[in-house]
Amino acid sequence: MIVCADDFGLTTDINSAVIHLAGQGRISGASCMVALAHFDRMAFSGLLKYRDRLDIGLHLALTDSPPTHAVAGVKSLLQSSSLFHSMGSLLRRGIVGALNPDDVAREIRSQYDRFVEYAGCPPDYLDSHLHVHQFPGVRDGMLRFLDTLDPATGPYIRNSAMTVGKAIRQGVSPLKCLAIGIPGAYFRGALEQRGWRTNNGFAGIYAYDGHHSYPIYLSRFAECMETRTGIIMTHPGESEPWREIEYRTLLDADCLTGRINRFCDA
Repeated sequence: MIVCADDFGLTTDINSAVIHLAGQGRISGASCMVALAHFDRMAFSGLLKYRDRLDIGLHLALTDSPPTHAVAGVKSLLQSSSLFHSMGSLLRRGIVGALNPDDVAREIRSQYDRFVEYAGCPPDYLDSHLHVHQFPGVRDGMLRFLDTLDPATGPYIRNSAMTVGKAIRQGVSPLKCLAIGIPGAYFRGALEQRGWRTNNGFAGIYAYDGHHSYPIYLSRFAECMETRTGIIMTHPGESEPWREIEYRTLLDADCLTGRINRFCDA
């Protein structure tokens, strides 16, 4: 299974935790927010040293931050402050058809090109902060962008699909799992119809105020993982308590030992 650390580039303490986990072989994926002002190119070069053991992906930032594309080309994504909408506002706008898929595709292309500039090669996979690439409207733009790439050679795409049965078996925040998993299932179907590679299995969702139970949750996520292309999403860091306990748990969790692989090795 793929153990993926999200949010590289959000803060320096997250960068440090992710690099350490990569060096210890405790993760097999890292999702990078190259669009943010605090993205550290020096730290990114440290992460790139582990390309032989790590899938390094683009973690699209489409909420609460400035665009990387020119404002005039992404107007439907922006508040009056020229920042992206919040997650809730973005979802509502997508539901009522107020998002222009071409705006979404342009911003994704801009962030994709920035990743290529920094890494010297395309990302191994694509996903997004808060799973918004699966939202109505945003999803359409994502698919429109993907139509410009070749699915045979392009990145794999993350989906958060989860069945009711799995949400119940895990016993970890089942309603939240389904709220995130339902749009993921629709998105996975659209990807498969177009021939895109995507994960079969997803876990890592829980209510963060219950982070003290994370060691138990991680064991359940691993136990219920469907396949070797399944993804456990994690959020390690060194400052915030919920991120720190994820980080410390990932360093020595027995449930992961001998089971971590990259997508291409599945």
